[in-house]
Amino acid sequence: HKAAALEKLDEALHNHLRADREDREKKALEKVSAGESHESHIENTEEVAEGESPIAQEFTVSERVADVSASHEAEGGHAIDVSHSYLMSDFNGNAYQSDPDQFYTPEYASRLVVMIDYVVDTEGPIHEDILVRRIARHHGFKRLGPKIREIILEIAKRRHEIKQEQVGLFFWSKSMINASQAPARYLDRDYEMRNVDYICDEEIRAIDQFLTLRGDAAEFAHCLGISRLTQSMRNRIESALSVAADAATNSEQ
Repeated sequence: HKAAALEKLDEALHNHLRADREDREKKALEKVSAGESHESHIENTEEVAEGESPIAQEFTVSERVADVSASHEAEGGHAIDVSHSYLMSDFNGNAYQSDPDQFYTPEYASRLVVMIDYVVDTEGPIHEDILVRRIARHHGFKRLGPKIREIILEIAKRRHEIKQEQVGLFFWSKSMINASQAPARYLDRDYEMRNVDYICDEEIRAIDQFLTLRGDAAEFAHCLGISRLTQSMRNRIESALSVAADAATNSEQ
């Protein structure tokens, strides 16, 4: 019965993600046809570090669900919801076709608007470095020069909500800001997105609360698929939980 339930959950997740992608593509095409346009700030960014990784290998959705369910079953834990999976931008569809040769031209800004909106709406809250990499990689750029970063972030800052944190800027979709609620996406994070510096304070707190981890940094890392918790990771998790808790307390007063 457990295997069948997990299989159903896996199928439901993929159906949900496919439907979500189709809906976003439709909206993006509507933006293009409406002729939305925007013009094209900030320093260099480093590419993803290669080499020895403290991150565990990929797990299937079912394995992660089984692992989390087992560890929290005794406490009457939450039912797993597909909204707790990290959905990455895939740029499928005509609306997201890239043209590297036109990237720096003013006329291309309207195309970038559609791509940037799609990434923020799909992955927000998203760290500035990840947003820049998503757009740059989609255009086939091997190196991220300051001009590429400037163009992408300038458009993103004009169109989306921003929160400055110790680890950088995070871009939020307006709908999420209006709901005053961070997601708790602990499933389906790849190597890059398990980097806790790329998870905003509020989402770290949301994951901690949803999984009733009670501030246990080691358990937090385990649930994200991180096999070795370094001191810097622990500091980041604990700092984010403290900052988010203080912000929540202040908003209630």
